[in-house]
Amino acid sequence: MYQTLTKLEIAELQLNQSIAFYLEGKDLISAVTLAGAAEEILGKMNRAAERTDALNDQVKLCCKTYETVFKKKAKPKDFVEIRNRARNELKHLGSEDLIKIDLDYEAYSLISRAIENYKKIKSGFSKQFRDVEREMLRRHTAEQAEMVKK
Repeated sequence: MYQTLTKLEIAELQLNQSIAFYLEGKDLISAVTLAGAAEEILGKMNRAAERTDALNDQVKLCCKTYETVFKKKAKPKDFVEIRNRARNELKHLGSEDLIKIDLDYEAYSLISRAIENYKKIKSGFSKQFRDVEREMLRRHTAEQAEMVKK
């Protein structure tokens, strides 16, 4: 049976499923790839509407920091590749057979970017966004506490 879906509906479904996987703490590979797909669609929608997107906002900040610290011109493409490395490694046959990856962090990062892009398109309250942001904060705080103990 054929369905008619908008790109926004597709991105919403992908983002919601990635959040569900993240909150359940299972299938984080799918959480990363689904969030990455949603983030990309939503980012392109923002750029098409002449708004900034989360990835380019982060890359601009990285370039500015790099240029301040190293006093030389940064290459935005390098920072884009770094930010998208995990997503790309999980969905493409990469250069390495084995990869070392923090799936929780990568899921967190891509879900955050997708949410940021989504909020620029559609404003309003989302319980699921609040729940995932609360869980991300809880995990980050717990990780920081563990680092302090060491």
